Amino acid sequence: MEARHPFGPGAIVGFRGKNSWLSTWARNPVRGFPTAEHAYQALKRPRDADAIRAIVHPRDIPRVCVLGWDTYAGMKTIIGEAFALTSPMAGRLLDTRDQVLICTDDEYRGLKITAGYVRGSNTYGKILMEQRELLKTQLEKVVKLQRRWREALVNPEYEICRRVRMKGFEELAKEMSSW
Repeated sequence: MEARHPFGPGAIVGFRGKNSWLSTWARNPVRGFPTAEHAYQALKRPRDADAIRAIVHPRDIPRVCVLGWDTYAGMKTIIGEAFALTSPMAGRLLDTRDQVLICTDDEYRGLKITAGYVRGSNTYGKILMEQRELLKTQLEKVVKLQRRWREALVNPEYEICRRVRMKGFEELAKEMSSW
């Protein structure tokens, strides 16, 4: 008999092993730092950024509590950059489809599951799921733009071709980005 999971079937619980790429410790450069954890800690302490960048493993970065620091906004910024549409990690995050992502690595950013009790807010997992939804929205826009360009290539009398000849590609690209 299969054990029932409190987060539903298919949930990704814990970012270790085959799911370690979801961890802030994964080797995915962000803002010139080797990991998202490096970038996040440097965002909290900009004066120490060079020293943090030089630290080899994220576990060796000294953690500090910064009064007034908005943890959610800081994490959202770093994760937004780590899993941006142009990042190779974006595709992997999109491949998780609608699976629930549960971070269990950090008591403050994730959930602690002990003796059947679940404590914590899963902030990091929620931000990852929000980023995934943002990526889906951005991807839909890109697909629509690609479809319009394909239509233009097929039909030279298409409005967009006339605009390209009149305005130039760069000016039109700016206009299209607002569609």
